[in-house]
Amino acid sequence: PYGYARGHEAYRYVENIRRYQLSLEGYLQAKESKNKILSKDEKDDSANTALLPPRSVGAPSSS
Repeated sequence: PYGYARGHEAYRYVENIRRYQLSLEGYLQAKESKNKILSKDEKDDSANTALLPPRSVGAPSSS
């Protein structure tokens, strides 16, 4: 049962590892770009809310 790999077993093994590595890289790149977009949106939101005047206590809310 132990010994040298037969035929294309070693080749298939390495190709499967490479395919898995590529899928991980794609996943991590997508995750990173999503985080950049979310981070940019949060910065934009905080910049927009900083321009609003503070609401006084007891004032009726507009929403």
